[in-house]
Amino acid sequence: IELSAMREHSLPHRFLLWVERYLYKHVDAIQGQSNEILQHVHELEPSKPQFLYRNLQHASDVQLNTTTERRPLKIVYAGLLGVAQDILGLIEAVNFKELGAEFHIYGAGNQAQQLEAYTTTHDTGAYYHGMLPKHEIKQVLPQYHVSIVPLLVRIQGAVPSKIFDLISLGIPVLFCGGGEGADIVEEYHLGLTSQPGNIAQLKQHIEEFVQMDNDTYMKYRESCLKASDKVFSFDKQMQAYHRFVCRTCQEG
Repeated sequence: IELSAMREHSLPHRFLLWVERYLYKHVDAIQGQSNEILQHVHELEPSKPQFLYRNLQHASDVQLNTTTERRPLKIVYAGLLGVAQDILGLIEAVNFKELGAEFHIYGAGNQAQQLEAYTTTHDTGAYYHGMLPKHEIKQVLPQYHVSIVPLLVRIQGAVPSKIFDLISLGIPVLFCGGGEGADIVEEYHLGLTSQPGNIAQLKQHIEEFVQMDNDTYMKYRESCLKASDKVFSFDKQMQAYHRFVCRTCQEG
């Protein structure tokens, strides 16, 4: 509904609402990938035990980038190239070259061909590199200084898992979107946040990273690695999840 893919109160919408409530009522426990989702479920089924299960990855064995050289600032986006992200609209609105930056794009989706055509014919500092397998993209990402994580509109309950992938590599985030994702970036000092679709604010934050001194930039990197190790750790989450499942089975 938030992406205008379905009309509210339409027959499919009403049917899916019924399915949603039926499932919550007939399960023993609930897991969700954001606090917003769990709060929504709690309002419908307050008695069911819940677990916050982030889409985290194993600790990375990739060699991190230790260089302090950021001229030009190299920005990366790796992921789905669809309507919700609207990377095409972003590169049409922002001239990265004029800001002293480069924007490197990896991925596939319904905007891929348009992105390839635009970056080939426009010299704005945006480059499209196609799709890489996951094990290869992990090797490529550390060469970049910061990543853009965009959401075209505010989607209730959405926390892009890219945030957790990036901070495990010490890559600060330019988060474009509100909600819980923005709260996480701000709380743990993982980067800078702008409102969905606010291109002027995003450009301001790109310029801020371009002009940022090395000490401030390295503090962002250190905050990313610390949060990944202490708060968003795959191993620690799995240990907690195991305890949750065992406890729920015993209580059930």
